[in-house]
Amino acid sequence: MALASVWFLQHLVSIPTKPAHHRYPDIFKHPLPIPPDLAPSASYTNTTTGKTIDFYEITIKAFNKQTYPNLGTTSYVGYNSMAPGPTMRIRKGREAVVRFINRHSQPASIHLHGSYSRAPFDGWAEDVTNPGEYKDYYYPNAQPARTLWYHDHAIHITAVNAYFGQAGFYILEDAAEQARLQLPTGAYDIPMMIADQQFRSNGQLVSPEFETDSFYGDVIIVNGQPWPYISVEPRKYKFRLLDASVSRSFSLYLVADNNPTKRLSFTVVGADAGYLDHPVPTTNLVIAMAERYEIVIDFAQFQGQTLTLKNEYDFQTNPDHPATDRVMRPSR
Repeated sequence: MALASVWFLQHLVSIPTKPAHHRYPDIFKHPLPIPPDLAPSASYTNTTTGKTIDFYEITIKAFNKQTYPNLGTTSYVGYNSMAPGPTMRIRKGREAVVRFINRHSQPASIHLHGSYSRAPFDGWAEDVTNPGEYKDYYYPNAQPARTLWYHDHAIHITAVNAYFGQAGFYILEDAAEQARLQLPTGAYDIPMMIADQQFRSNGQLVSPEFETDSFYGDVIIVNGQPWPYISVEPRKYKFRLLDASVSRSFSLYLVADNNPTKRLSFTVVGADAGYLDHPVPTTNLVIAMAERYEIVIDFAQFQGQTLTLKNEYDFQTNPDHPATDRVMRPSR
């Protein structure tokens, strides 16, 4: 038996063969978790480039948490014992070295998605860090400001590792661009990792390990929380959207619950390669696996209304389930 299968089979041995059949009971009852920013543990000067290097450490390890109410806890493997992992916010022009320490039982290879990393640090599939080892990844951070994400890329188990929690945001910021664009920042700049999952009747995840075609879930999660809400103020927010699903794409739109047939406008300001050359107002956004978009929503114009971020039914080849047409509820 391949080593890559051992951990997942250990977690499947005592697990019922069928997913949970009862519906998730707490839609829009739990707040959106915001992955914490990771501070560098040290900074020093690169004697070759003369630039500052920030040094970070991240540990890959298994953990459990309660995700599905009234069921058992769910087993994950994440970065620094969380899923999504901590967010790294990096200033353009400051270099970074990130040490990934593998305390899990499976190999890992970390890919910074959206970065033109140098070959030794690109996290190609066979460049694995085995259990008990670590690897330092160097990132020059010379690209335009953008939303990137780091995730596992180990050969044969990329989808499984990312699905079970090995994914996080890496945000490249540019002070000059921010001064020019005046987009929301700080607490009003929200990363949102959207995905779908399946849960078994004991709370464990159904694994995509043995799927050979596509894998779809019936539970929509954002930052690890099924169908969350977010409390907002009557002002502009920027949301950094990432589709971290194995197979599901989304067609997102915003409605007020008192008029659910009217789609509300929001503004797309960025995509995979950074900020667009001009803002694009829209009432619909299609996002596929691994894609990132940055959108701005002005909640001042929706005061007194209950809004829902929704997902189209009957979209492409995505199977529909009772609540896969909903994603998140902004509330006041």
